[in-house]
Amino acid sequence: MPRINYTGIADAKLAGPVPKERYDLRILRAVLNEHGRTSGKPNIEVEIEIPSRSTSKSFTHYLSFPDGEDERRDETKRALVNAFMLSFSIQYDEDGFDTDLFAGATAQNMPIDLEKGNDGVERNRIEIYQVAQELGLVHAG
Repeated sequence: MPRINYTGIADAKLAGPVPKERYDLRILRAVLNEHGRTSGKPNIEVEIEIPSRSTSKSFTHYLSFPDGEDERRDETKRALVNAFMLSFSIQYDEDGFDTDLFAGATAQNMPIDLEKGNDGVERNRIEIYQVAQELGLVHAG
């Protein structure tokens, strides 16, 4: 086999997660998954970047659909999607929204957490419940 020229390998590093803090965010893409990876239920997978941190890894946020199995859980899903849509100024109405409007949408000063997954890998995530509280979408106990 001939030698392959492939420069920069020795200095290459993977992008990593950012510390827990507040950041401005931008949506890169949104995809409807008919059968979610872990639950098997449909969801919308949203890839998000932190533009101010060029060495940070993009991360994924999932929007879940109500499934009719538990009304309280369904209402929570609706409220969390509402918080997400309001934060990113994505238009929606009572009947739904268009995922084509997601790419490029931005949100300011969003609380981002750093957590370790079951696989031991650290990942970022939006603290969406905190966002819902800040927007007044959480009922008092």
